[in-house]
Amino acid sequence: MSRNVELPDDVYAHIEAEATAAGITVAAWIAARAPQPCAEPCPPASVTETKQADENSNGRPPRTLADEFVGLLGLIDSGRTDLSQRTGELFGKGMVKKRQEGRL
Repeated sequence: MSRNVELPDDVYAHIEAEATAAGITVAAWIAARAPQPCAEPCPPASVTETKQADENSNGRPPRTLADEFVGLLGLIDSGRTDLSQRTGELFGKGMVKKRQEGRL
């Protein structure tokens, strides 16, 4: 199946020049730069390993937050149980506080 993509002349000329310099077609040049889908979810980097913070253990950056947090499970307890029942009140108090501090 073929698709057409419209590009400004200057953008196409730049891509064409890069492809020619690399000895490949424009389509191959674009395909080589398109992100490749992960075969399976990228596992998260181990905390004990010394790797860059933005890379997973396979050397590729995570594609989604789901990839980054695969295998992890946890809860956060704020200690408050009534937040969803008092949203209007808490929002109002926050706005009053911002106003008093001159941030609103």
